[in-house]
Amino acid sequence: GCVTGEFALDKPEITIGRIRGDLTFNDDPYMSAAHARVVAQPARFVLQDLNSRNGVYRRIRDEVELKDGDEFFVGEHVFRVEIKALQN
Repeated sequence: GCVTGEFALDKPEITIGRIRGDLTFNDDPYMSAAHARVVAQPARFVLQDLNSRNGVYRRIRDEVELKDGDEFFVGEHVFRVEIKALQN
């Protein structure tokens, strides 16, 4: 498919949802109001399901560490992880 947007993790955590969160997708009927969260932790990023009805990526119900190149699904949207080294 085509890339429809890029989103930077520019704060300690980003919430993804249909109507609540930092990234919202109002037109996605499969996404919960507040569906998932990406959290920056020391030397890693973690994906957490927020007790959504339809789950996230392999129907996780807790959290999973994200690695460069990973893809996860939230509702009808696919997210691809690109971890870039910070430049000083």
